[in-house]
Amino acid sequence: MDALRQYYHSLKPTSTMQEIEKKWISYEYEFSGLVDDLSAVLGDVVLPFNKFTRRRAALRGSSLYLPGVIKAMTTEWTYKKIFSAKLAGGKRDHAICLVLDVSTSMFGTLSIGMIKTIVVFIAALRKLSLENFGIIVFGRDVRLIKTNEQPWDAACIYTLMQQLRFDRDDDTKDADALEAASDLLIQCPTRGEKKIFILTDGYSNCGNRLSMIQQRAEDHSIDLIAMAIGTDQTNLKSVYKRYLQCATPYGLPKALRSLFEQETQLFSLEWPQKMNNDKNINNDEKSDTPKTSLFDDIKSNKVFGEMIQDLAGEREKILINSGHPPSDVTVDICFCLDCTGSMSRWLSAAKGQMKIIIEDITKLIEKEYPSLKLKLRFAIVGYRDISDRPQFFVQDFTDEATKIINFLNGLTAGGGGDIPEDVLGALNQCLTLTWSNTNARFIVLITDAPGHGPELNENLTIDQHAQGVPTHTVSTICAGLLKKDAEIDLIFCRIKPNATAKMEKAFASYY
Repeated sequence: MDALRQYYHSLKPTSTMQEIEKKWISYEYEFSGLVDDLSAVLGDVVLPFNKFTRRRAALRGSSLYLPGVIKAMTTEWTYKKIFSAKLAGGKRDHAICLVLDVSTSMFGTLSIGMIKTIVVFIAALRKLSLENFGIIVFGRDVRLIKTNEQPWDAACIYTLMQQLRFDRDDDTKDADALEAASDLLIQCPTRGEKKIFILTDGYSNCGNRLSMIQQRAEDHSIDLIAMAIGTDQTNLKSVYKRYLQCATPYGLPKALRSLFEQETQLFSLEWPQKMNNDKNINNDEKSDTPKTSLFDDIKSNKVFGEMIQDLAGEREKILINSGHPPSDVTVDICFCLDCTGSMSRWLSAAKGQMKIIIEDITKLIEKEYPSLKLKLRFAIVGYRDISDRPQFFVQDFTDEATKIINFLNGLTAGGGGDIPEDVLGALNQCLTLTWSNTNARFIVLITDAPGHGPELNENLTIDQHAQGVPTHTVSTICAGLLKKDAEIDLIFCRIKPNATAKMEKAFASYY
């Protein structure tokens, strides 16, 4: 490693190095769609969140968790998770080593597939903020290109590309390369996954030693995955326990997902629950949930259940930072309600359910937990589409139930025009309300339609504002929702899951 450091220290920038870096970046741009797909699979099932940074309800802890206390009181203490602990993920802490076979047996479709795969794989890792990866190249000898601590830069790209030649190494030191990769990962201080991805054809001349090295990696909890990208014949099945082969790099995301979803220790993180994959918005009527099942129960998991769970401690909202219960707690809940014409058959049921929440939750908590002075404040932002006048109907936060219910009763459905609505504009209106200085802030979005533009709407042919709303983007709205020390939890109430799936996914990427 000292020799590698000295090499990079002595390496001076040249025009050739700059040209190679530009070429690499152009490859990343060319395969940007594939990078997105691969990073999604890596983040979901291969290298999931594992460094917990957010708090959730727990059976033990050093501080109380107010939603858990509320739920415990309202269930006569059958619910036990009243403490807070860091149990929700926010970061990835993994160590990876890429091992690349450049022996002459790789020449052909496998070598072409490898170069493309390496560009895409590294870009996907970096998109997940995983810079902790090493690179080893092997043929008749083993060459260390990058340690896990070393930054990925133009010098690394230049050095790697100089080594990706498949016409000069007539030997295959795969066992030595895997041993070196294992040594690198054993030294890494990470507590997360340690994985070796070897791109090879599986033709080895190391005999039984290759099996011994694989067993050594397994003994150190290092996961080894062999990959071949190309149509040439390989020998992976004979020498590796876990392997995959794809004709082109475009098959890699699906192959990795198929391989890793069979592993019980890995899981997929989806927010807030598994979404319907049917993207045909014209079939939404088939997926409409009947009003009787949507709104007949305050604890329904179909629509308002998510907000009830949040208040009851299922989501990671830490409200208490000490071991002593508070005397006063304020909870802000803003209902962001679609009031366009398509909501006419849902609006009365939604309003009725909102009234139940506004009137009954406070009474229930006061009855079951009289020592807790809980102050619930409600606000309403009714919205229509961009061309409608008026477009917004706003009632700012108040703790007067009668006032908020009277305002709610005055809302009617109308306008709208095309199917998508100005969801981003409505959420921006929510951000302008007078939120209190509390850690319990919620926006409950109730709609049957997506927002305008390609970020939120799957079917742009039905969108009169197909380019989106020029004044707002998902990024700017989420920046306001997730402002440091003033985060607002966004809860979707699904009426037409197919129509709003892309919108939910867009916001989920920020939460």
